[in-house]
Amino acid sequence: MNGAGAALSDAAAVFCSGQVELVAQDFQQAYDMLKKEKTAGKVYFQFSDGSSIGNIIDMTTMANGTIVLFRYNSSQGIKFQIVKIEDILTLQY
Repeated sequence: MNGAGAALSDAAAVFCSGQVELVAQDFQQAYDMLKKEKTAGKVYFQFSDGSSIGNIIDMTTMANGTIVLFRYNSSQGIKFQIVKIEDILTLQY
């Protein structure tokens, strides 16, 4: 298998092997590192349903590593979104 199918099966293997907490920690660490950069680019996450979230103020991985709480700015003010870690496809900058 190659391309998106391989990536999907690789991700499924990680989640099935009980390494969800490690994936959550990796996303949290990558987010923290990108936020430290003081450039004009914005950090955003792409989700499996095709949606994305940007203008992130804070990202908190819950203790078991299975869900993430995002706090972000929107045109209606500060909002919160909770996402299952397996629904996060990528982090971009």
